[in-house]
Amino acid sequence: MLDKFVQASILTFLLHLIFIVNSNTTFQSKAIPSLDKASAPIANTLLSSVR
Repeated sequence: MLDKFVQASILTFLLHLIFIVNSNTTFQSKAIPSLDKASAPIANTLLSSVR
């Protein structure tokens, strides 16, 4: 009976850990602009400074 309780506790902990990691990555991806949107202005700025 104790073995099942320990297994259930470990499984629950791992599921919570996975949920926390997934939720943090979605917040970070919203905060950081995508490379497609940010690369064009950066490239234009670099090219204009070289000219």
